[in-house]
Amino acid sequence: KDHLALLASLVMPVGMATQTFISVHFFSRGNSSPMRVWLISYPCRLATSLASFFIVNLVASYHAANPGAPLPTYLYALMLAATIATTVCSSTMFVAQMAFFTQVSDPAIGGTYMTMLNTLANMGSAWTAPLALASVGWSTVKRCVPDPGSDCPDALGALSSSSSSSS
Repeated sequence: KDHLALLASLVMPVGMATQTFISVHFFSRGNSSPMRVWLISYPCRLATSLASFFIVNLVASYHAANPGAPLPTYLYALMLAATIATTVCSSTMFVAQMAFFTQVSDPAIGGTYMTMLNTLANMGSAWTAPLALASVGWSTVKRCVPDPGSDCPDALGALSSSSSSSS
């Protein structure tokens, strides 16, 4: 956990630099379409999500093969690279989205309209996380496997024979 927190703190400057680079080089010149930048970044973000899925499976298989062993450096490097790639894609999409909101908002009420558009965009992207976390609870199959010496109830709800014979 400590190493992952350190990785996250290393990535924050990358996100800030990406937002600065994208806003200066793409949108300050006024010749680029924000939605085109967003649409180009979207497949990249999907690819980083797929890469993260494989990295999680790789780490899980490493832990299964080497229980209790610390993760090797190459896995941390792989997680850092995936996190940086995800941050670059996310930051690019965020800046493109804000630039699009700037283009479509009425200058007379620009700040209010941009705030409303940003709130709707946040609501549209935020509802999936609680739904995904709730679905983990709904889709998890919980069962107790009786083990000699444990108080684990069997499928019928009674204590296992080994723990009931010791009473």
